[in-house]
Amino acid sequence: MVQKPRHVFLAGVSEGALITTLAVEQHPEIFSGGLALCGPIGDFSRQINYMGDFRIVFDYFFPDLLPPTPINIPPELMKNWYSVYVPKITQAINSNTDATNQLLNVTRAPIDPDNWTTREQTALAILWYNVFGTNVGTTLGGQPFDNSLPRLYFGSNNDLLLNFGVERFQADPAALNEIQAHYQTSGKLRRPLVTMHTDRDPVVPFWHEELYLAKVIAKGSLLNFFPFPVFRYGHSNFTVNELQEGFAILVKMVGEQDWRRKARNAAAINLLLLDGLQ
Repeated sequence: MVQKPRHVFLAGVSEGALITTLAVEQHPEIFSGGLALCGPIGDFSRQINYMGDFRIVFDYFFPDLLPPTPINIPPELMKNWYSVYVPKITQAINSNTDATNQLLNVTRAPIDPDNWTTREQTALAILWYNVFGTNVGTTLGGQPFDNSLPRLYFGSNNDLLLNFGVERFQADPAALNEIQAHYQTSGKLRRPLVTMHTDRDPVVPFWHEELYLAKVIAKGSLLNFFPFPVFRYGHSNFTVNELQEGFAILVKMVGEQDWRRKARNAAAINLLLLDGLQ
């Protein structure tokens, strides 16, 4: 006879971290707890706009390098990404330092200031997601990126020209409704959740942790939440020891929740017994 496991833990990285968080929030009867690593758990719409904004601003400072727009990705671009476009992007980033610095100032995409190569690493990582992830619109039922007015961009040498010059797109309401219905976290936790996030993550920025913490506080779920920041550049750039520590924290939190549950049950039984004896 197959025995039911005492505990079921769920762990995920990046988009898998969003799935982990949603599953722990929505199915506490199944999962004992979750470990979410560098996930877009604060605001999924804002994550999509972060990716789209980077491509929009990149196209402004490096025109005609990537065809044709952030919401229209031709097969040729994907097919020749590594052989043609990665070298082009790398050369452009390293040869035009002024445009590169403005791009990073406007988008606030994280880098390691002590390591110049992280500028091209950040650009390539975010643009890769734009190129290979834009077809998410077919899943969402429409185009989800929105930078329509009054959205403005700041941080360039001439913000007026920048805001006149960038392309503008409006999201399809169906896509936004789908995100709100199925991709946004609530912060309501009845089971423990440990989130680990590198503070200079260029792909899924650290501000997701801050947004999610605000949700958790608003829902009164702080007892079941443990944020674990790691001060390092990179997306899900953790050591084995850090991952083991994060999982150990989760196991401990689940054990403590079990103890609290047993204590509450014991107290309720004692009250019933005392009531029966009176």
